[in-house]
Amino acid sequence: MINTNTIGSITELYVGGGNFITENYPTLYPTFSVRKVLTNGDSEGNYREVTASEKATIESNVAKLIGAGNGVRTGMTPYFEASGAVFKDKTGYYYFNGIKDLTEEDMRQIFVAGVPTIGSHQASSVYRVRTFLPVNNITGQIPFPGDIDCFCYGNRNLEVFNYFRNYIIVAGCLRRSFTDNPKLREIGNENEYINASKYILYDPSAPKETFSELPMLEHVYIYKLRSDIQFRDSPLLDYDSVLYMVNNAANTSPITIYVHADVMAKLNTSDFVIPEGKRLVASRYAVQRNRTKAQWQALLSGEEDFWTGVPVEALGIKEGDIVLVGGKCTDSTSEFATIYFQVTEVDGNKITGKHLSLFFNSWEVIRRMASVKNITFATLT
Repeated sequence: MINTNTIGSITELYVGGGNFITENYPTLYPTFSVRKVLTNGDSEGNYREVTASEKATIESNVAKLIGAGNGVRTGMTPYFEASGAVFKDKTGYYYFNGIKDLTEEDMRQIFVAGVPTIGSHQASSVYRVRTFLPVNNITGQIPFPGDIDCFCYGNRNLEVFNYFRNYIIVAGCLRRSFTDNPKLREIGNENEYINASKYILYDPSAPKETFSELPMLEHVYIYKLRSDIQFRDSPLLDYDSVLYMVNNAANTSPITIYVHADVMAKLNTSDFVIPEGKRLVASRYAVQRNRTKAQWQALLSGEEDFWTGVPVEALGIKEGDIVLVGGKCTDSTSEFATIYFQVTEVDGNKITGKHLSLFFNSWEVIRRMASVKNITFATLT
């Protein structure tokens, strides 16, 4: 365990028992000490404790990488950086697509692979890289059908698929496009996503359907979901991804999102009890606001007016109903606030009400919103 000793504005970390303090992030220039004084901008989270045996292993691995020509700028560095990578002199690694420990050889492979061609299997059998160069300087969408059938199937090295820079795939075929990628953590983001409005994503007759065998998957952004989908092998699927799917779903009939048992356990939590005799309303026009965390917390002390953008009658909202009011915390990259808001007055496009309870990143809220949209969650055996 790392111990701390603070005197005035100075904090020192120290360990005993023959252990060492070293960096808690990828670096080809690790340091090892039993005491470490934190400087400005540094924090305890940047360090971890290792044993003497672990120290020897780290030093051996780093020596091999340095011996292979890593850790310094080369003649290829300008080309890699022109493609969006950043060489970090402090760590000796390239940073690209959110991966922070790319070696010279990793970057060479990514550079040679180039941009995979839509409608091919280039991202799977042809190149087995940790990430790909994104489509650059292109705006718009791949017109339907955008066939990415088996696009990344079986790529066992792929970690981040951020192909969509300024590019949105309207998927005509997604069959097995992301299957058997044991290291894949991220597929797109909330602004560069897969538009699923044209494709039936889940077929019970196909056991190796899209998004199978992805044990490390955390982030995936699916827009206009209209059919069943499954992430049964992904226990790390995060709050943002599930919320995004529900918020942007375009189903016109009931659908099911199949999730891992660990995700299901989060969805089955209970944060808030709807008062007896009251009705929860959560429509696809749910009120959205973006505020700081402190501003969200301050809302609990009073009433507020919200403009819904459409006539309140069209939303089926009545006095006494409880509405989910939510939005991002502008001072946080990972928190979404939701308030249970009880309507006290309805007037045209405006609702007035009082705030009952506030939650941050509430999985129960996702489940409640999904239920109103005819979306259910289930597990698959």
